This record gives sequence, C-alpha cells and structure tokens, in this order.
Amino acid sequence: MLRPPLWLLAFPVGYLLGWFVFGLAPLPLFALLLTLMLSLAWAEGGGSGLKDFAALLGILLGLALFLGSLVALRAMFSLGSGYEWTGFLLPLTLLALLLSLIVLTPLLVWLRRTERTLRTTPAPWLLLAGVLTFAFFPAVRVDCRGLQSDDFLSFQSDFQSHDRVPRWVEHPEQLPDRAELPAAFKMEHVRAGVVGCQRRIFSFDRVRPLLLVHLTEKVQPGMKAYAAAFSVGDHRKLTRWVAVRDMPFDLSLRERRSPYGGLGWDAYPAYTALPPEVAALLKE
Repeated sequence: MLRPPLWLLAFPVGYLLGWFVFGLAPLPLFALLLTLMLSLAWAEGGGSGLKDFAALLGILLGLALFLGSLVALRAMFSLGSGYEWTGFLLPLTLLALLLSLIVLTPLLVWLRRTERTLRTTPAPWLLLAGVLTFAFFPAVRVDCRGLQSDDFLSFQSDFQSHDRVPRWVEHPEQLPDRAELPAAFKMEHVRAGVVGCQRRIFSFDRVRPLLLVHLTEKVQPGMKAYAAAFSVGDHRKLTRWVAVRDMPFDLSLRERRSPYGGLGWDAYPAYTALPPEVAALLKE
C-alpha cells in the first residue's frame, strides 16, 4: 500500500498543531517545533537530509540575525530615535552582527559546495508554514485580538474615558435598563473589560469572550458597584445589572497577558472570570 509523501500532510498537520499548542510560551514552542522539524527531515532524508536541513536552518537564522542587526542600527541612528540608548544598544547590535557573520561564512561556503542543501525536503518547512498560518489566520477565535478596537474598550472611545466624562454618566438616558438600578445609586464611573481570552493549551478549544461592564459610585469607602455582561461587537446585554463585591480596580482579577502580547493580540483590561453574581445570572 502506497503511503502519501510527508510533505503532502505537513501543512494541514501543522495548521492543526498550531491550534493545539496555541498559547504555549515562545521558548517551549520553539523547542517543540524544532524537534518536529528535525524529525521530519530525518524521516524524509535520513542522516543527509537532517544535515542539509540543519545547514539551511542555520543559514536562515544567520540571515535573520544579520538583517535584524542592520535594522537595529538604522533605527538607532535615525532622526528622533534617542541617542541615549546608543551606548547600551550599539555594543549588542554589533555583537549580533559579528555572530551572524561568523555563522553565515562557513555555512555559505559549504552551501556553494553542496547545492543539494537548497533541495532539502519541504516537509519541515510546510509544517512550520502551517503553524504560522494558524497563528496569524486562525479559523476559530483563540484569543482576543482585534477586540481593543471595540467601542466599549477602545482608548479613543468616550465610553469609559479617563479624561472626559464617560458616555453613560454624561447621558444616563443611554444606559440600558436603568430601572434595574436603585434610584439612590449615583453612577460616577464606567469601566469595561473583557473576560474569556485564555484557552487551554494542548486542546482544540476556542474562546468565547464577553464584555464585563462595571458601574461604580464615587471612589470612597463603602462605594457600591453594579455589573452586567454584554456580547462582543453588537453589545447585546446578556444579564441584568447586579450588585457585585469585586471592583474593576482590583488588580488581582486581571488576567495575565498572553505570551504573544508583543504582537498586539491582547485586549485590555482582561479579567480572569466574571464576578460570581454575574456568572450565576448568565447560567440562568
């Protein structure tokens, strides 16, 4: 029975793998991917395939380090970049440049002698391409990327503005279901956050985030707060306003940032869970 070549399966398997491990910290993720790519190179080409793959990988890493060093040098001396960082970054950048040249020189010499290096099996690279494709173009929601532009969360919005009067405070008639709040409650602040951005690693779970909105009185001892859950996007109110003990200012409730937060895939503020009072209403 004929088996399909590995490269035909590598991309879809890599895409599913990207979903399965999404959320894993960068260092373990790199180690896992490198191990799998080396295994595929060995399975397809044996010892010579493994050697050629390692050489090509070294060349690509060296080129990335070299180009990154040039970009860092250009940014360092560009207009308005701040020369106060030069004394710290310049030695590191020059060291990276030197290391990349040390790595690239023997590899490029060897590459000229063995042209087959550029014809290594595509399976490891297709696996990597599948993982990266899922990371940047996931078929399902696995994080809260894009939600920072939501009207309830956006820093440019007047919904919970810190330098202006929040929208519902200035226009209380726009507050949905105002009758659910006690007549004596005097709303001074509006805070919105997102809940449900984290997923279980090593699973095919997706995330279903909700918006959590707090209404609070003037900040003082004994202040009262009410909260409700809203859907993302259309801001459909999912629960009634209910008194909560957890305040939106409590940092212990904040969710840890995603390991890929540097890519801008986070939304802020993100909470670990809904307040128990709101969660109970949502279950109903």
